[in-house]
Amino acid sequence: MALVVAGYGWESEAWSRDYYPEDLPPDWRFDYYVNEFRAVLLPQQRWRTADEALVARWCEDAHGQFSFHLELVVDGDEQMVRTLLDEVVLRCRWLGGYLGAVQVVLPVACPDWVYPLLREVSGQLPLSLSVPEGGRLEVARLPAAISLCRQAGAVPVCSGERPRVVTIEAMHDKRQLRRVVEALCATSGETETVLVSDDMVTLRDARTIAELLGC
Repeated sequence: MALVVAGYGWESEAWSRDYYPEDLPPDWRFDYYVNEFRAVLLPQQRWRTADEALVARWCEDAHGQFSFHLELVVDGDEQMVRTLLDEVVLRCRWLGGYLGAVQVVLPVACPDWVYPLLREVSGQLPLSLSVPEGGRLEVARLPAAISLCRQAGAVPVCSGERPRVVTIEAMHDKRQLRRVVEALCATSGETETVLVSDDMVTLRDARTIAELLGC
């Protein structure tokens, strides 16, 4: 399965200066983005403000191979996270066949109530868990139908048969970026892996490296 590169949204202030044509209206930026990329990770604050009509417009503008992945940050108490999950389930329903995965960003110390909550929704949502470096997680308590990506130094380690969503910082050292891409390609198998960054140079370099590796 090919490695897919994706932006962390498409509305970055830096991209408005360095990526989009100066005379391109803001409403056309998504159309411009989907002409180059096959996926996007919607930041939590972005999908939460999107109503059904806007999501339908995104889907209409996207091409058939495009996928939307949604970020969900576990921050706060159980009730707050349950509310987020209810909201993300609704957005996933609106996205229909354009849905990729829900990237669940876990804290360093995962609260006990997270495990049963993940089991509750794992049958409804394609979950990709993101564990920070040094994160403490009881893997045996997780549902089987998920993917898991751990930050282990500069190279993330992923497993699982659901789509995997991996977010990295800007990485302009091409040798280091190649190590990341090689590691993700080596463990992907038939599972789609989505490499996310908000840095355009990193995205384009990662895509080039993946193409050269035949990934």
